[in-house]
Amino acid sequence: MSKFESFRLFEMKKRQLLSQAHKKRRLRINEVSLQYDGAYLEDGIINIAFKTTTSKKGTTYNQLIQILDVNNKIDKNNLLKSLKGNLKVDCSCPDYLYKGFKYIGTVKDYAIEDEDIKPIETNPELKGSVCKHLLAILINIEKYVPQILEDL
Repeated sequence: MSKFESFRLFEMKKRQLLSQAHKKRRLRINEVSLQYDGAYLEDGIINIAFKTTTSKKGTTYNQLIQILDVNNKIDKNNLLKSLKGNLKVDCSCPDYLYKGFKYIGTVKDYAIEDEDIKPIETNPELKGSVCKHLLAILINIEKYVPQILEDL
């Protein structure tokens, strides 16, 4: 049992992650180009990998989306429905870690990996949910359903 088990009250649905994202990050998602990097099913969880590149710096980061509510029959309709269910996310960008989104995700049980350092200086009010890379993916993920299904 991790030290966060007592804090985990709920998992996050896609619409909750989107609605809690910073407005500042919403304005910056057009700086992000997405590259689908594959999907696989493991232990009843669909894992979807992406790489994103930012237009300003040209830096590439890795993201992983996990779909937890997986129906036994994986087809287009069930996958689209599952994408609206409980998700876990991760991004390798510094913003996700240092602005506290990974910590918030740990507390609210949507982070794939736990983070126990609270962002006291960078986000003391714990506002927001995800970085611009994950936000861009969550907004556009339905476009990748045919490729995801092909990989599963």
